Amino acid sequence: MPESKHVLLINLGRGNPQTRTGYTTTTYSFPDGKTVRTSLAGLALWRWLIDHGQAPRSVVFACTAVAWQDKHDAVHDEIRKLDLPAERLEDPIHLEMPRSLEQVWATFPPIEQWLTRQGATPENPLTLHLDLTHAYRAIPIAHTWMALYFQRRGLIIPGMWGYGAFEPATRGPTLPASPLLPMARDDGAFEPAAPSLTPFLDLSHLLDLAEWATGIDDFRRRFDTHRLGQLLARQERQESGKKALAGTLDQDEIAVRRHLRKLFNAARAAGESFAVGLPIETGLEIAARLGTTTAEQLEDSAGKWRLAFAPVLRSLFAELHPLAAGVPSTIAGSKERLALTKGEIDRQLRLVTLWLQVGAVGDALQALRELVVNRVLLAGAAGTGKKGWLSEEARKRAEDLLNAVRPPRKGDPPAPARAAGNLAIIGDLWDRVCNTRNEFAHAGMSLGVVPPASRRQQAMKLVEAFSRLVWADEATADWALRGVTPVGSNE
Repeated sequence: MPESKHVLLINLGRGNPQTRTGYTTTTYSFPDGKTVRTSLAGLALWRWLIDHGQAPRSVVFACTAVAWQDKHDAVHDEIRKLDLPAERLEDPIHLEMPRSLEQVWATFPPIEQWLTRQGATPENPLTLHLDLTHAYRAIPIAHTWMALYFQRRGLIIPGMWGYGAFEPATRGPTLPASPLLPMARDDGAFEPAAPSLTPFLDLSHLLDLAEWATGIDDFRRRFDTHRLGQLLARQERQESGKKALAGTLDQDEIAVRRHLRKLFNAARAAGESFAVGLPIETGLEIAARLGTTTAEQLEDSAGKWRLAFAPVLRSLFAELHPLAAGVPSTIAGSKERLALTKGEIDRQLRLVTLWLQVGAVGDALQALRELVVNRVLLAGAAGTGKKGWLSEEARKRAEDLLNAVRPPRKGDPPAPARAAGNLAIIGDLWDRVCNTRNEFAHAGMSLGVVPPASRRQQAMKLVEAFSRLVWADEATADWALRGVTPVGSNE
């Protein structure tokens, strides 16, 4: 990707009418110690960006028409004083107080037009620097959220999110005395004054909160543990790196963070498997990475790390831990050692329910079909290993047994095997699961339209039917399908 190009948007209000620019002249002190003296914080940021190799290709003021009319000449005077390239300044973007959402949306087109004129595309986003200092507070807030919108669309990368924290009632740190700023001595004579410093803050870290909000929302709505795990791992890694460099990361804290990292790694790995509909891999990833970590250990570690994250970590652990496959963490990467048990079927059923909750109907139906097969294999005491319940041979035989108790299709002879016990109920369930699942497995390649909403309702009913039947006492013996002659299928 080519090097990012920089643009700068400066907020401007009317300020104090007793001064030309509307704002008090002060010395802005940047995070790296550099200073710029001016009455307009946005121009100080412009000067700082140029001095640090990030010269904006375009600068624009965002303000009301009245504010620009009042301040136009004073702004240009300040630009000349700071030796800024006035040719980079474009016509202002006029806006009003965002009293309604309609007014906010009305501001988007002129800002986007400005960005696209500078070459912003999803392939080549611009680095947008924003000065939030001088305006009604609602306007910079609106600009921040609008910038997040443009970031999500790929048009910008957030740069410096600047705010000049001027405190007129107090006097902060001072610079060395200047002959241009006289002040009275006790003897009545004058000596140069030392101008106070105004911290110029970079608030771009606040934008991270939007990423956290999105990550947590994706976890709650779509069970996207991968993204949340990435955010948590990145935060912890950055903090640990800083402490390690400073020599303040002790052994107790390393032990605390070890439990956290297990959870983060489990969330990331399980999220990838869950996203593509793999129930066994999801469970194995959690078991391998979470290991023997307990809720108590996680709770203790979360409290010692960051209290703000404790509720999130608690929820993440509570969701992942029950989905771990029942194998020792030392062999969790191997399917051959995974036994088919009642607990394993219940674990997979929880995943099926989760897929339905997040709208992954196809994944839910695929896994539900395999669950019906698993219940037959469990009743037949299928073992593990190369000839066990995950072998192609064993699964094919179980499917053929289930096909023998499916309801006969139109024109087919009766299926006598259905007459015994609950075999007709099992066969009907298998038939409905296969037919509904096939629409998704074959990507809807049929003459009939596949309506997702109604199929989701059907899938929920199928899960409820399986849940009632899977451990029903009256059906326990029937799941083995003893005495049934296998019948192949053309699925």
